[in-house]
Amino acid sequence: MDWRDLRIALAIDRHRTLARAGRALSLDPTTISRRISALEKELATPLFLRSDGAWTPTEAGARVVETAARMAGEVQSLGHDLDDTAKRVRGVVRITAIDFVVMSYLAAQVSALRDQYPELELVFDCTEKVVPLGNGRADLGLRLIRPTEANVRTRRLATIPLGVYRRASRGDEKARSFEDLVAIGPRGATTLPEVTWLRSALPNARGAIHTNSISTAFTLIAAGAGVGVLPCALADRDDRLEAVPVAIPPPPPRELWLAVPDALARTPRLRAVIAWVEEAVALRANGPMGQG
Repeated sequence: MDWRDLRIALAIDRHRTLARAGRALSLDPTTISRRISALEKELATPLFLRSDGAWTPTEAGARVVETAARMAGEVQSLGHDLDDTAKRVRGVVRITAIDFVVMSYLAAQVSALRDQYPELELVFDCTEKVVPLGNGRADLGLRLIRPTEANVRTRRLATIPLGVYRRASRGDEKARSFEDLVAIGPRGATTLPEVTWLRSALPNARGAIHTNSISTAFTLIAAGAGVGVLPCALADRDDRLEAVPVAIPPPPPRELWLAVPDALARTPRLRAVIAWVEEAVALRANGPMGQG
């Protein structure tokens, strides 16, 4: 038994003429008549009585129509369920970012996201390495350099002002001189803008301590290991640090970029997380983070 024939039987019962049933199904009345005749032959019983163009179901026809109506309702319900599932924000979203970005921009807003989407699960891969997007590695990237991958959507979210900091003097303790540099970046990476700028600003500083982690640099500088460039939003809130006056303009700010693969950008869970990330960053846009 063909579901299409049951739909035709249901339409005839509802509209009672071939012409109206044909308009409802976008079928020619001749086609409808032929299909119903074939169904009656298959079931070996008449399904409709024909009288002056009106079609009335027989007892067997009423049973067929009842079954067809129940099946149509189940199909419609299934369609709604599948549509709701497709639109539901659920599942895992893997975010790759350095820990500074997560701490400074996202951490305070995570509970609001979870309240709105309790079926959503976040995985933060906090690393200084550039993790490839897609293929199960990462669904969304937040980076301090502009992404260059193919088939990836990008957007600049914010600029991050930088400054020079050292451990704050304590009581009558004299402020420490510019002794060691704490440079963010691997040893020998003298082309990094912050390292180049820092050496120009403090040409008499000796030695260098290298780390590829902003958080580690922050901890080292707060412990008195040396002076270095830090995001102002992070350093200005900590009374263990104080800004170092320099004679040249401040270092060039960093930029925060969002990147998401084209193939994932329109999925409900990614759309929800992207909107959340953009809102979380925007909340800081007029604060010490600077403006995006």
